[in-house]
Amino acid sequence: VHSGVAFEDRRYAVGPPPEYDKSEWLDVKESLQMPFPNLPYLIDDGPDASGHCVRLSQHHTILRYLGRKLGLTGAAPGCSPAEAAAAADLADMATVATRDWVYAFCDLTYAPRAAYEAKRQGYVETTLPQHAKRFEALLTPAAEAEEASGDGPRFLCGAGRASLSYADFFLFEVLEQHRLWSAEVLAPFPQLQRFATAMGALPRLAEWRAREEGDGTAPHNRYSQFFRTEAQAQAESAAEG
Repeated sequence: VHSGVAFEDRRYAVGPPPEYDKSEWLDVKESLQMPFPNLPYLIDDGPDASGHCVRLSQHHTILRYLGRKLGLTGAAPGCSPAEAAAAADLADMATVATRDWVYAFCDLTYAPRAAYEAKRQGYVETTLPQHAKRFEALLTPAAEAEEASGDGPRFLCGAGRASLSYADFFLFEVLEQHRLWSAEVLAPFPQLQRFATAMGALPRLAEWRAREEGDGTAPHNRYSQFFRTEAQAQAESAAEG
């Protein structure tokens, strides 16, 4: 979206409760010609340097590929090879750390309703701060550089933190999920809020967010607890019973 590259956003519907049928995805999964077919996946008709169509699955792999292809590695223009390598390493670490945060969040939101209610407070008071404070610390020098220069926002990686990387987009997605879930949980983390504001102001990203929120697209699957009210949960339990 940010780079202005046209793409098809292919999504697969999950059926209603209690079955939550996934046949729309399962019917095509093994036909994608991938060694590890999974969601999300990327098919780039490119072709690549060897003349082949690129077919990738696994979120982290796709992010790194797009970062390299679209110049979103965190490396500042004109930087040295050593500086570019350091930016790439930091982007990779930040992406894996963000993935760990996602796993912890999904462990909560995809839990059965009773377990979700039991886990929620512990997540907000302990688990979330454990992850968020690492990024808060990483972003503090970026905020200081931004304030000192006054020439634009700063991000996660690279010399001066002035260049975007694929890691920034992944972290922003996680922060957006938390904003939609319970916005106040990020209030203790001003640098994360500053970062999210800067990312959300990127013009093409802002337009895309408005469309996504406008059509009611939920960031987690329909059988998660993300948007389900207690009344919905009770109705689904009754249907399953």
